[in-house]
Amino acid sequence: GDTMSTTIQWLLDQTSLGEFTLLAGEGGLGNRISGVNIMDNPDTIRWLQPGELILTTGYLFQQDSQLRNRIIAALAERGCSGLGFVLKRYFDDIPPAMRKDAEDLGFPVLSVPYDLSHANVGWMIHQHIFEDGMSETERLTTMYKRFTEGLSRESGVDGMIADIVAVAGCPVMVLDEQFSVVGFDAAGFDGMASLFNLAEGAPAFSRQITRNIAEAIRAQRPVRIKQGLAGRDGVVHFMVFPVYDEATVLGYLCLGETARELGTFDHQFVQTIQPLLAVQLLRRMTHARMHADSQNDFM
Repeated sequence: GDTMSTTIQWLLDQTSLGEFTLLAGEGGLGNRISGVNIMDNPDTIRWLQPGELILTTGYLFQQDSQLRNRIIAALAERGCSGLGFVLKRYFDDIPPAMRKDAEDLGFPVLSVPYDLSHANVGWMIHQHIFEDGMSETERLTTMYKRFTEGLSRESGVDGMIADIVAVAGCPVMVLDEQFSVVGFDAAGFDGMASLFNLAEGAPAFSRQITRNIAEAIRAQRPVRIKQGLAGRDGVVHFMVFPVYDEATVLGYLCLGETARELGTFDHQFVQTIQPLLAVQLLRRMTHARMHADSQNDFM
């Protein structure tokens, strides 16, 4: 199949999530994953959809040997793509009957890294499925939903930065209206700390760069700035996007072009989440103002 499609083999190749290993059922490595579901009781079986990767801690197989003996056949019959076991929690290895069925039916059984949440595995797989076969509008809609959920969870600017990194896969900085650092995530790019002064509240760029950005933004041009890597040859580009509330600039979102050049999708993505980031920055300002007011009252 094509290398991008979301298969069991693709999942096994994902080192970013820790080590997924194949325990049995090599014949089904090409199975396409259409989604993720969690199995925490036997009744779940009838709700499972074709193509779903089923995640379980194995707790329900501990007592129930009948379920243990028929589960692989039942999942294969429903057309599920595989079973992911969080080993070490209740089992050190899969029971022999399950292993035999998995081998006979070519139904993959994987071990899932112990410290990974089901939500992490699910989000990563879904993200890949979108990129695999979704139009940009659909991808943006789905991401918008994830980001609005983040707002209601009150995960704050840092939670939003983590979500942006998950989608864009590049270093992300959020600055306030004075170009001071509110939060950042280097997204695995180790040159970032030496490149910028990344303490919270510190100015991110030199005065000259700050002036250039402010001018370009007044002229409503997107800004690509260059920062030389400290102590190395090379330059990193950052795209700087203003975050507005109506006409007021509340701050800036900076995406680093360390892994790839940003394209139209990234620009659309930033436009899509811009209002949500504005809400986070407004919340932050309000908290800061309330804190200052209460300190003044106390004085």
